[in-house]
Amino acid sequence: MPYKDPVVRKRKQKIYDRRHYKRHKKSSDDAIKRWRENNSELVKAQRQRSYKKNKKKKNDFNCLWKKLHPEARRRYQRNWRVNNPTRYRDGISRYFARKRGATGFHTYEQWMARVEFFGWRCVYCKVVLTPKTLTQDHVKPISNGGSDWASNLVPSCKSCNSSKSNKYKKAV
Repeated sequence: MPYKDPVVRKRKQKIYDRRHYKRHKKSSDDAIKRWRENNSELVKAQRQRSYKKNKKKKNDFNCLWKKLHPEARRRYQRNWRVNNPTRYRDGISRYFARKRGATGFHTYEQWMARVEFFGWRCVYCKVVLTPKTLTQDHVKPISNGGSDWASNLVPSCKSCNSSKSNKYKKAV
């Protein structure tokens, strides 16, 4: 017999749903994942609506959490930097370019496309570069009014980049 009281019915349904999910966790997770993949636009719109609606509340909660859990926050940031070294470096270089007043910006993918274009070689001395020896050189330095667009970037070795300093030097 169905429950007439809506509050009791809601509680009973919640209990049933939890038990059902625990028993069928794998298939439920797969079904949810498939639905989200098939309805990605709907999910995106729903998340955007939720974000707009709860932005201030969420922001206040995050600020409070950061104040109450500084060690956990540092640990999270450290792990993120270790797991995303290229994105971290990209963010740092973008920060310094903005700080120096550079116009434009580039993505990590655009930078890697430039490196591939030059064949992983220093444009000045033609030495073969590795991810550890690769440095980003602004052809027209930011300090002399250069931009941070990908078209102003060339791959170079550390010694060539350091010796060039802030001089404008055409790539050979």
